[in-house]
Amino acid sequence: MIRPQPYTGPAPLNVNRRSDLNAAVDELLAGEALLVTDRYSTGLSLLTALRLRLSVEGNDYTRQRAYRHQYQEASKRILAAIRSQRLDLMKAPKIGWLEVMYADLPEFYLSLPQLQGLNSSWQWHLRGLKLPVLDRRLHPLHGTYFPTRHEHLHLLADWLERYDGARDRAVDVGTGCGVLALMLQAAGFSEIVATDINENALEGLEGDLSKPPRITNITLKKTYLIGPVGDRFDLVLFNPPWLPGETHSLLDQAIYYPDNLFDDFFAAAWRALRPGGRVVLLFSDLLKTTGVTSQHPIVRELKRRKRFEKVRLLERPVGSASKKTRRRKRTGTKEKVQLWELRRRGGGGA
Repeated sequence: MIRPQPYTGPAPLNVNRRSDLNAAVDELLAGEALLVTDRYSTGLSLLTALRLRLSVEGNDYTRQRAYRHQYQEASKRILAAIRSQRLDLMKAPKIGWLEVMYADLPEFYLSLPQLQGLNSSWQWHLRGLKLPVLDRRLHPLHGTYFPTRHEHLHLLADWLERYDGARDRAVDVGTGCGVLALMLQAAGFSEIVATDINENALEGLEGDLSKPPRITNITLKKTYLIGPVGDRFDLVLFNPPWLPGETHSLLDQAIYYPDNLFDDFFAAAWRALRPGGRVVLLFSDLLKTTGVTSQHPIVRELKRRKRFEKVRLLERPVGSASKKTRRRKRTGTKEKVQLWELRRRGGGGA
């Protein structure tokens, strides 16, 4: 299991509830690391003070990304001590991942954002994730992406009901928590390959597939996109990241895509599909509503190449994210999720 890496930088300065938070923020922005020594709430107060200092108005994507990067860089220097797999602060939550992941380390430091992420993911793992399109709970491991809004899942469910193609083999690219692979299994596909580069995602899904009722026709593969294929597929399903940008964590890899991702995907999908096979991508018009770019990667592929042709485009307005997640909420947009169904052409090439 991949775990957040302990702090290895210079010795931190101590901070507690009697410290001047504005001065502490100055230290953070100057590059100092701060060790919270009394209460968990002191660390939370320091995070709040940092957010207020760096906050920007409005929903401009470029400014929000710059704020997010600056906040991440500074907040990772707010530290807490872990001793004997327990967070050494008063009134701190008990985080089971510390025993699971760090049994070999008697004492070390983690940042407050790392600990918040571990705590949140531990709670989701314990109680399980219930999604409206599945009749079973999922228990994702730390660092695994799972959907907090469900419009794209409903789009796919509607599409699967109408799909009249072959259901022998399908691949779920970048499976994450595995919800799409399980939807394919419930829709009657005989064999599903679920891929991901995140080993925590695959390990968590493997555990869920082994729970009753056990599922045996989903094969897990750690690989980039589709990877080498033998027998080809009737359906390639992909819920890619929806925004371009750099990644700094496992979860970022499910949210932001590098420049080459879609070129790599479409080349791999063309090779992996049987003649007449379908590609289904779950995407969004966030590129347009955020104003980050006018280049829609799926539209660009259809215009530049002759590997695929559009069969249909389905859209659905987006609601609010779950209030139970700490992920940033997008407001002030009229975002729509999209389902793109593409057909493989017989000619062309990768």
